Amino acid sequence: MPKSKRKHRRQGKRQRRHQRRRQKVLKYTYEPITADYTTRMLTIHNGAYRDQLTGDLEMAKLDDCLPWKALSYAWGTTTTYSRIKIGKRFIKISNNLDGALRRLRCKNDEGPSGPGFRLWVDQICINQENLEERSQQVQLMYNIYEKAEKVLVWLGPDPDKIAEKATFALRQVASLDDTQISRILREGLGSFEPTIELEHLKTLLDRPWFRRLWVAQEVGTDTPAEFYWGQECMSFDILYKACNALYNKLLVEIDAANLRCATPILLYKSFVEKAETTEPQHADFTYQLYQFNKASRKKCLDPKDRVFALLGHYSARIGPDKHLIMQADYSSTETAVYRELAIRALTDAKSTFILNAVEHKGKQHPHPPHI
Repeated sequence: MPKSKRKHRRQGKRQRRHQRRRQKVLKYTYEPITADYTTRMLTIHNGAYRDQLTGDLEMAKLDDCLPWKALSYAWGTTTTYSRIKIGKRFIKISNNLDGALRRLRCKNDEGPSGPGFRLWVDQICINQENLEERSQQVQLMYNIYEKAEKVLVWLGPDPDKIAEKATFALRQVASLDDTQISRILREGLGSFEPTIELEHLKTLLDRPWFRRLWVAQEVGTDTPAEFYWGQECMSFDILYKACNALYNKLLVEIDAANLRCATPILLYKSFVEKAETTEPQHADFTYQLYQFNKASRKKCLDPKDRVFALLGHYSARIGPDKHLIMQADYSSTETAVYRELAIRALTDAKSTFILNAVEHKGKQHPHPPHI
């Protein structure tokens, strides 16, 4: 190898080592959360799309702090990352979150941020490396989203420019009256002018966000939610109304298009308490676990979140004193979490519905398993 190339390679290695050391030094250091009912809030600074993401983090007591918005999104791949600058240090964030924050901040009020805004986002407001803190903050997540002035849902970028067509189709379906629906049932979607493009709705409902388990408590409250896909924005009310019309009145048409309309219907106000006299199954926590985990085979990064993600549901509070059926603890093993849930469901909650969730994989045993 020529001498000049060896020298260039050594310089490159030194530069990379220096960069890694500098990044390690500049890593943001979280102050511990010591007060009850307290989290952190991010104030995201304004900026053009390509500007460095910057903001401030501060402690916030949920019952005594300024209004905030809460972000709901899919983490995306964890193999590559971006960074946000907090003060003079940096927090590592996923590329999908980076895209969401860039879209939502602005200088010209095109998004919800205006001159800068307070936002709760799990990757930044929770120290993800602290298992004890994660366990503690998970208990507050329902309250964070329920008390927010608005939930902002990020569906991701729109490189193929489909979002505008999909939102137009949603508003078309949401505005249909009974006469128009009857006509479509008789003559098909082609009879409606302009034509309702169901393939664009399919692309919308196939976005990774709809397969996340955590979104149930993030958008299932009475807090209004707005969905952002690329440059487009739509309300959850419109999305629900359109999917409800398709699912309940145009089922033949949506089956032909393979639309996942049931997911938004399941999510909509799913954490708002129902009257036990009309829908008693809603008060059974294990029924809720079964429903949400089976719907579209919801995904989560940590298997324990199949339980923890739904502890904010009102059915998780049992007994006369409404105590929580179990506490989130990320230091526990997956097996220990599921075992504790089964024991508490059968003994404390007096529910046998959890037996419906038992799955046998591989060789079948001649005798039923013991719990």
